[in-house]
Order: sequence, then C-alpha cells, then structure tokens
Amino acid sequence: MDIKLLLIISLVLASTLSQERPEGKRLIKSKLNESAQWMDDEEINKFIRNAWNPGFIDLTVEGEDTFHPDDLEEGIHLKSESYPTSPLHQSSVLSLFPFLEADRELIKAFVRKFASYHSRNSREYYGEMEAEGWLSFMLTSTLSGFKGGYSISQIGDSTLGTSMKVWPYKQKNIIVKLEGQDPTLKSELIILGAHYDTQNKKDELFYIKEKAPGADDNAAACGILVEVLKLVTESGMELKRGVEFHFYAAKESGLEGSQDVVRKYKEKKKKVKAVLTLDMIGYRRTFPSSIPIGVVGGDKEVTPGLTAFVKILKEEYLLKENEMKEVDCSVGCFSDNYSWHRAGYPVAFLRAFEKKYDGHSQMDFIQGVYGRENQDLNFDQVHEYAKLALAFVIELGEPCDGCSSLGVNFNPGWLQVTSSFIGMYYIMSYLLL
Repeated sequence: MDIKLLLIISLVLASTLSQERPEGKRLIKSKLNESAQWMDDEEINKFIRNAWNPGFIDLTVEGEDTFHPDDLEEGIHLKSESYPTSPLHQSSVLSLFPFLEADRELIKAFVRKFASYHSRNSREYYGEMEAEGWLSFMLTSTLSGFKGGYSISQIGDSTLGTSMKVWPYKQKNIIVKLEGQDPTLKSELIILGAHYDTQNKKDELFYIKEKAPGADDNAAACGILVEVLKLVTESGMELKRGVEFHFYAAKESGLEGSQDVVRKYKEKKKKVKAVLTLDMIGYRRTFPSSIPIGVVGGDKEVTPGLTAFVKILKEEYLLKENEMKEVDCSVGCFSDNYSWHRAGYPVAFLRAFEKKYDGHSQMDFIQGVYGRENQDLNFDQVHEYAKLALAFVIELGEPCDGCSSLGVNFNPGWLQVTSSFIGMYYIMSYLLL
C-alpha cells in the first residue's frame, strides 16, 4: 500500500478517536430519550448541584451511547427467562419472617453506624479505615459460622493505571456469593444489589469535603442486603441457585461501579437469572396510614417479566394495605439497575415511591433533620422492602431439600443469639466512633 495512503488513513483514524474522546471530558447520559453528551468537569458539577437531578450514567469507558441489549451470546444471559406466576416456597420464606421482625433494631443499628461516617464518597473515602472496611468486616463476621460454600470478592475501577479518567474511583465493589447446591442450576445467579457510596451535591467531582451520611441513600438498602444474607446463611437454608449480594461503589458518579461489575460478568459469560436492585427505599412523606411500595415499571430500565414477578411477591408477602406503586422513571432514574439493563440482563428495581429532597446532602440522617417535618427514615417501610428482598432471594434461589447437606439445621435459637451479638457490636462500634 502506498505510504501516503497509509499516512492519510492514520490521520483519519487519529482524528476520529480524538472526536470520540475529547480530552478532559466525560460522556454523560442524563436522559433516556436524549443522546449522551461529552461534558467537562464544570458542566458535570452544575448538573450534580441540582437537587432534583435524576442521576446519570457515565459512558466514558464505552466511548459511545449505543444500547446493546442483545449482543450477549445465546444462553449466557436470560433476559427472556420466564418467572413463576405464583409463589412456590411460602413455607421457607415465612419461616424467616419472625426473625426478620426480631431484627428491626439490628437493621436500624446498621444504618446508624453506616451513616455515621463523614462521607462514603467513592473517590475520597475508601479503604480499611472507612465505611468500605467496616462493611467488609461485617460481611466477613456475618459469614463466619456458615458451613456452606461462599466467597467474598472485590472489583475495582477498570481504568486504574490508564489515562482514561483524570480521577478514577477508589472504593471497591464488594460481592458476596453463596454457592448454589443443585448441579444443574448452581451456575445461574440470583443477585441482590445496592450501592453504598454517597455524595453531597455541594461537592465538586475532584474537591470533596462536605458531609454525606446517606442514611436513606443508600445505607438502609445496604442494611437490607446484610440482613437477608444473615438470615439465609444462619438458618442453614440451602438454595439450588447461586445467590450474590452486590455492594456497588461509585453509583453517584455515573454508575461506574456497577458498570465495571457488569462488564466483568459479561466477559466471564456468567449466567444471571435475575437481578433486584434497591435504592432510596426508606423515605415517605404523604402516606401516614399506609406504605407505598415503589417499583420501576416499563421496559426502558428494567425487565417487565421480572417486575411482574416482584409484584406477585408483594401481593403474597407484604401487608395488603400497602399498595405497590410504579415510580415515574420516564426520563430516567439511573440507578445500578440500568447498568444491567443496558447489557441485556434481567433486572427489577425497587425504590421509595417518594423521593427525599435532601438525599444528596448533610441532612440525610435517620431522623432530626434540622427541624424539617416528615424527613425521618421510616423503618416500617424499610421492613416491608426487606421482606420483599428476602422473598425474592428464596423464591428464585429455590430451597433445595434434597441437595448435599451443609451440616447445618434450621436453628431459631442460634438466629436469636447471633442477632443479639451482632446488634451489640453495631451499637458499640457506633458509640466508640
């Protein structure tokens, strides 16, 4: 080939790459019905400071705003998977409800402790001495007596060591996996996910100093995940499918953490039967006599068939007076469910029907928010979402009576003892801050 022609081709390619990735800018999508835009830091900061911003997804790593829901290999993703038309494991689910009821104060203690850190911002507050380290320790402690197969792993920012981002996130995505017991179904995964990072809208992307306790956003959801993990493992209940508990970093900076997790799963061709994500599930303002259970509907961010199954679980296991209401995400809610949805995995998304105005601020505490009325975290509501999350894991994980024994029998007394012990630890660790 002529040398001049090669030079021209090289220049064209270099020009194209330059246009695709403008130096110092990030590709941000903030509305489902609009294309992503390359933004500089100041443009992104203005967006973050808006108290009502619905969130966004950072597509800088992909470098394009192209939706690829069907590009996974056949059999690797199960987006078209069908789900039961009625609950099948009521006795197993209901057997753990009394212990979930007994652990109300335990979940509250978890949220109080998690929200006591100055911030859980993924770029500044990370490592063993921050919330990330305490969460990892609590997960390890919760699993210390479990005799089944499990693992705790971490996934970090995929751009570390590259020049793609000026400031990569430093927190780790934390993943707990309970091995499935059925030889045929154990490779299929049931995933329960919630982000654990926080952000104060007064902070800038690269200048972080403000307090961001994040009780509602998203300590309460993380507390639910830890509680479901605790109840399933300490009861000795065996499940046919693998069950994973995901604690995502860097959600507030554009779903960076969950995107990295999804990319890893796609690369490894992991089979995912169902994902349920929870975000901001503890706040309500205008429903004094009932608890509206918020779920995102439609097909722009979630999988309709899986959402329908979640609604079935609500009717079976939650208080009848608490109606399930669809959250309006027509513009985009942009939580970690969207990372899974974009890749073609089946996902449902639970969040409170009403959004807390001061979520991204120093005022996202459990209660007593500077004299504002109706700003408390409502733990009756948190409890209802916890019941739904527990039912989701057991119903789709499927109890396995005939599988290989873990050597653990269902022991209510042991559940009560460990609940008391862990609860005391939460309280003492909070007091010793």
